Amino acid sequence: MIEEQKLAWEKVKFFVTALGGALLFFIGLWQFSITSRNEFAKPVIEKQLDLCIEASAAAAILAEDVRKGLNPKDNPKSVDFRSLYFGKLGVVEDRCLYRTMVNFHTNVLAAQTNEAIDATTAEENGHKASRYALSIGFACRRMLSKGWNAGLVRFYDPQKLFETFTDLNDYKDTMEHIDDCNG
Repeated sequence: MIEEQKLAWEKVKFFVTALGGALLFFIGLWQFSITSRNEFAKPVIEKQLDLCIEASAAAAILAEDVRKGLNPKDNPKSVDFRSLYFGKLGVVEDRCLYRTMVNFHTNVLAAQTNEAIDATTAEENGHKASRYALSIGFACRRMLSKGWNAGLVRFYDPQKLFETFTDLNDYKDTMEHIDDCNG
């Protein structure tokens, strides 16, 4: 009887050990695939980040010019924005960022004239331009957060950094007028 219990216990230990080993193997394989994919995507995400920072900064500077009543076309940053708009950013942007860039270009750069603008109109136009510039930054944040595959980081994130970065509800009022930015 004791020999049968020992044999049964050995079988249970063997089964549990084999099951645990297989489980750990598959978890390791899953993490390896995520890491490999992230390492492959890392240069693209870094380039997206660099170009997004450039686009957001250029748009913010041009929006500030509009607020001051200046023509943003006279600012050298408009050349930077246009080079991103017509070129570099087009390689890595998603549809949402594309729409925000088009909205900024259409409503801020293309809409400006060389006529003198009074202070009240400049302030109103500056507020609109600032919202368009801000929407570029938010669209960049949205695009970058979709490119991150955090894997197990989501499960262990004591400071809630991943959740904070990917929470897209905090700027819905800015993004609601933009098509293709759902989800």
